[in-house]
Amino acid sequence: MTTPEIIDQIHELIMGERRISAKSIAEQLAISHERLGSIIHEDLDMRKLSAKWVPKCLIAHQKVNGASRLSNFGIFSARSK
Repeated sequence: MTTPEIIDQIHELIMGERRISAKSIAEQLAISHERLGSIIHEDLDMRKLSAKWVPKCLIAHQKVNGASRLSNFGIFSARSK
């Protein structure tokens, strides 16, 4: 059973260390990896991106800022801008 307290604890662990592994969180809170995945993806609406947990939905200015930073490193081509 998922409680608001467990969800809050998972959120605090992720926000405290964005590179924390799901396995580590599951072990610390003594919950199954499957339950943890469900909480992270469905309740917290987060996903793993470049080894960091991030919200799935970014607001418009976050998308623009991220794209402009990546274009400085040549990650985005001219056609994707």
